[in-house]
Amino acid sequence: MPVISVLNYILVQYHLMKLNQLTFTRFLAALLIIMYHGGAHHILTHSSMAQQFFKVSNLCVNYFFILSGFVMIVAYAQREKAKVDYRDFYINRFARIYPIYVIALLLSTNGHLKGIFSFDFLLQATLLQSWVPGHVLTFNIPGWSLSNEAFFYLSFPLLLNYLYKKVSVQTTTFILIAAFVILKLTSYILYHSSFYKGFPSPSHDFVSYFPAFNISDFLLGNILGLWFLKIPKTYFRNYDIPVILTVVVAFFMMGLSIGLNYISFVFAGLILFLSLNTKGYITRLFSMNPLVLLGEASFGIYILMGPLFSLVAKVTAKLGLGNAKSASTFYISLVVLIAASIISYKLIEIPARNFIKTKWTNKKLAANA
Repeated sequence: MPVISVLNYILVQYHLMKLNQLTFTRFLAALLIIMYHGGAHHILTHSSMAQQFFKVSNLCVNYFFILSGFVMIVAYAQREKAKVDYRDFYINRFARIYPIYVIALLLSTNGHLKGIFSFDFLLQATLLQSWVPGHVLTFNIPGWSLSNEAFFYLSFPLLLNYLYKKVSVQTTTFILIAAFVILKLTSYILYHSSFYKGFPSPSHDFVSYFPAFNISDFLLGNILGLWFLKIPKTYFRNYDIPVILTVVVAFFMMGLSIGLNYISFVFAGLILFLSLNTKGYITRLFSMNPLVLLGEASFGIYILMGPLFSLVAKVTAKLGLGNAKSASTFYISLVVLIAASIISYKLIEIPARNFIKTKWTNKKLAANA
């Protein structure tokens, strides 16, 4: 029996809409990653737990991977069409991430055009950097996660067409959990073995950034999505309290650095409760247009933070407003980054995405993707 029935498809269409309450969380996750990359010491509180929380807030990248896997299932698995068209799917994903990605990459060269002809730039431009340990964190550092996402996108139609739509959700879950455990366990063993030489090193790149390991979180998101689509409409209600409790659990786990190997399950729980929370006050708040816009612009916030922070730091230094590590420079950079990301989303991302989809994909499919 197919994983998604026609009844479930109708129910999901009725209850999900665009899951706007999840969109804003992308902005929050991006903001926490920015704090990890240098903003934590500028916050008002100096509690040890808060500082420790920000030291590991890069784990929000895992949240992005899980959310990506979940959203892919919600967007594609519910369709009645037997198979997802590979060409249209890949073009749609390319249109979604590449235009602003390549702009951020070019900005990261700092005008040194010689860098464009380097091996590292070639890896970045082709989204292959995470496959080559020792060459991952060059030019635009956050790009490593997009290299991972590209692999996830490459794999997803195969998984959907030949596993998710052909095998029961129970069997699929067993297969994906087995893959999740194997990949996480392998990464954990390597991290605690003599193979691992610490950061920075090729061994760190392999254990931390290699796409074949990180797809485990994407698969967890797939599992979550497959089961979510089977949930009856009576379960869509107010889940404000479970959402808050899940956030508190995540904060304490990260703030105390305990159970971090299991944080992915907490992130998955947060995504599930938020998705079911159709009648909660948190959903109403997160679905406000300004917050949804911030979520939609979050990709630009994430991928542009490196080059824009660097540029603003140079400007503030020349104007005497602060050095690269000052609080004033950080907050000015943050405001500029958010504003620039919203502008790029409206004037670059959306037009480029629509142009590519209209030019090279089935227009009807592209409009719904």
